[in-house]
Amino acid sequence: MIKSFCQSEYLNSAHRMDFYLNQVLHAFSKMDSELLEELLDANQTYQDMLMPVFVSKLAWRFEYMKKRGDAFLIVEKGHCCNLDCNPDLNRTAYRFIGNHTRDHMDFRFALDVSDDGKTYLIKEIFECYYFNFGRNEEAYGDHLILQIYDDDKESFYLSPDEQIHIQIALQALEEMKPTGEYIHIDELITWTYKYRRTFDFIIEYLNVDSFRLLSWYPFFELFEEYDGYLSLFEKWSQLPLVELSRSEEDLSEEELIQVLCDAEKVIDEDGHHYVYHVLKAEEGYRIHCDQSKLIGGNADIFSETFPWLLKMQKPLVKKYYALTESETIQFLDTTDVPDPLASVQMLSFHLEVRERARKQGEIIPFGLGER
Repeated sequence: MIKSFCQSEYLNSAHRMDFYLNQVLHAFSKMDSELLEELLDANQTYQDMLMPVFVSKLAWRFEYMKKRGDAFLIVEKGHCCNLDCNPDLNRTAYRFIGNHTRDHMDFRFALDVSDDGKTYLIKEIFECYYFNFGRNEEAYGDHLILQIYDDDKESFYLSPDEQIHIQIALQALEEMKPTGEYIHIDELITWTYKYRRTFDFIIEYLNVDSFRLLSWYPFFELFEEYDGYLSLFEKWSQLPLVELSRSEEDLSEEELIQVLCDAEKVIDEDGHHYVYHVLKAEEGYRIHCDQSKLIGGNADIFSETFPWLLKMQKPLVKKYYALTESETIQFLDTTDVPDPLASVQMLSFHLEVRERARKQGEIIPFGLGER
């Protein structure tokens, strides 16, 4: 009886010690950022961020998981196996797993006992990259992390110019949030014109200091993507291919090859090789950017004439194909080019391979593309 009573007292005491921790874990499980904000200490930092910033990062991740179909997070306990990471603190760690996607987040909870010894205090929460609990990782989806920038961290120094351009970049992102299935190219032109100064400032900044990752980076990536498409569409609209695709003019094979290679060069120079295996006929060969299809002006010209390129390109690629089956397999596994799959679909690629072989006195037979 005495032994049983002592066990009961110990279990009740342990339960009381864990009460606050369990409340926080429950809020994580519910993906309830508002409850987390109530539970966590506003005067404390979590992962080097003030509590409101940390919770806002979690809120964004929770929304992403909800959109992917997760209704709640399964909480599984493990431990951090990096023994050099805060060795003086409790090594409690948890994996939070989407009930639908099985995508997960791993966090280390640094615990300490309160002054009165009655409860555990959460001294720190931070992402754990050495999470281990002895189970098969293949049973889980993607490992999701919080996107944390240097200026999210407490007491991080920013110059006045950096502060100004970060605010402008965040405003630009808010302004260009996708609101529908399509974005008109005129909207992109206006937006890039309005915010080019901030984009240019960031480029100059990165040339001097590329080691600091600031919260303007999503804007920088989006602007660079938009600007790249506008450049592609403008160059494409000037190609002879545009008028030829709308006419019935017959070209010699030599003339047609030149027209196609000029178009391929534009795609290659602008780094958009992937369009060959991404754009789909059922979507009107529309380029997607920020989850929306680009329409209007030169974007329409591109989507209307790109199929003509594919139509004329395919038989010539088949005729001049310059790799054997084994060479093709080997090339598709290479990391020496940005997009091997796109390269083997480009006529200019095979013509260049044949030209190099000719200069070396080698002969590449025809008909390789038919095997």
